[in-house]
Amino acid sequence: ATTEIYTRSLVGTAASDVYKEDPEVLPDDGGSQAPLSEGQMQRVHDYLQSHLQGGFRISELAATMGMSRTSFFKRFGHTAKVTPNQYLQILRVEKAKQLLHKQDLSLIDIAFACGYSDQSHLARFFKRYVRMSPGRYRNKIRESDV
Repeated sequence: ATTEIYTRSLVGTAASDVYKEDPEVLPDDGGSQAPLSEGQMQRVHDYLQSHLQGGFRISELAATMGMSRTSFFKRFGHTAKVTPNQYLQILRVEKAKQLLHKQDLSLIDIAFACGYSDQSHLARFFKRYVRMSPGRYRNKIRESDV
């Protein structure tokens, strides 16, 4: 439970950083859409966690929430301040950060475990959200463990 709270906190922080950098990420819906409840956000989080390896369809996710695609997209954006796909990328990067602590895993193995097709995709998203390469992040872990 503590790990989940920590991950959700990190996701919220990363989402906030993305939104601050580019406030045009999501259109303003004029406040006409109610935010998702905490329970609904947990269901979205769990759904996306279970789809880290593969893709997902917004329409399928919206259907699990009992909403239209458009309504879900607006309400999710209003709540999380990022798109569902950006949220998925944040979750993947958080998983990569956890796996980078395991020194026996190669970067390509970590990329595959997080749902990326290759190491360059992992590196691109990792740099976007963590502001350093996965290799540099791993080196910082090693330095702090000494």
